[in-house]
Amino acid sequence: MAKLSKKIHFNNILTKTKVMVWDLEYKRFETQEMREEVRQEHDSLKSVHSSLVEQIKEEKKKGKMSKNELEKLDEKKELMEKRDIVKAQEQLTALDLSVQGSKPCSDYPEGVQGINDQLDTIRILQGRINKYLKSL
Repeated sequence: MAKLSKKIHFNNILTKTKVMVWDLEYKRFETQEMREEVRQEHDSLKSVHSSLVEQIKEEKKKGKMSKNELEKLDEKKELMEKRDIVKAQEQLTALDLSVQGSKPCSDYPEGVQGINDQLDTIRILQGRINKYLKSL
């Protein structure tokens, strides 16, 4: 009877680990979808920034735009560089980190366990549980 109870118990644990894998796979999918949205926004910002840079160059060559208007364009360009583009890059890095994790480094002395690492750990556990179940 005890042997049967152990098998049932560990089969239940195995089922729970399968559900955990499904949940993490979904979480990874959603994170990758968010990353793609942020990447598209980042690309759009870079494109607008590039256009601004070109517009400023052209206007400086033509000399038709007032100094005040040129300064406003320059301020807009600088703001995009320092705030919007940097923010999007930071978001991309954070999303990548949540999926891929990081080994210990200067930024993350303890390292970061990403979704992929969690999936690997659960799959290793599943293998061990299966091996144990065969020994019962």
